[in-house]
Amino acid sequence: MSDELVAREALKHFAEQIDLGEIVVRRASAEPDIRQDGSPVTRMMLVLKDPDGDTWGVEPLRELRTVLGRKAVELGLSGVSLTLLDESGPEAAEQFAER
Repeated sequence: MSDELVAREALKHFAEQIDLGEIVVRRASAEPDIRQDGSPVTRMMLVLKDPDGDTWGVEPLRELRTVLGRKAVELGLSGVSLTLLDESGPEAAEQFAER
């Protein structure tokens, strides 16, 4: 197993332990990708506990991005790009059906 693969698995496991009160990560994936400018990025797909209202708050989302970005750097990975899915939405079931 490559060092990058081990790091992505560690980032995924770390993400799945996040509970920021309003934001709770239920499932996660982390895959390597390239940004439009050619720089590497770790694309994360996160299934979050459904928000209490229409959507999650801006500050908790910023905190989530910051925490995951710092952990990615700590693990030697490139920056992260997040895709957020609510756990009751059909996209979450589709994306994680085969995992």
